[in-house]
Amino acid sequence: MTGKRGKSGVFAVVLAAAVITTAGAPPAQAQSPAGKLGNQFTYTYYATSADTGTPVGGWTFGYCPSYFSNSWGTRTSYFLSSEEAC
Repeated sequence: MTGKRGKSGVFAVVLAAAVITTAGAPPAQAQSPAGKLGNQFTYTYYATSADTGTPVGGWTFGYCPSYFSNSWGTRTSYFLSSEEAC
């Protein structure tokens, strides 16, 4: 019985570490440069992975000096991003 309890304890520690590690890293799309006052960020979305042609959507936001956001069209998995000072 002691052997099973030991293995369960190790499994619980490994599982807890995995949950904490995973919970600490948001998905790439969710990561934002929050807190970068004086910067404007632009995402331009495209229909294909080539990231060329006519954009199908866009999102601009920034902290200049207060937060603003403007978007149009469709957000896709294919985008180019840029950052510039306000």
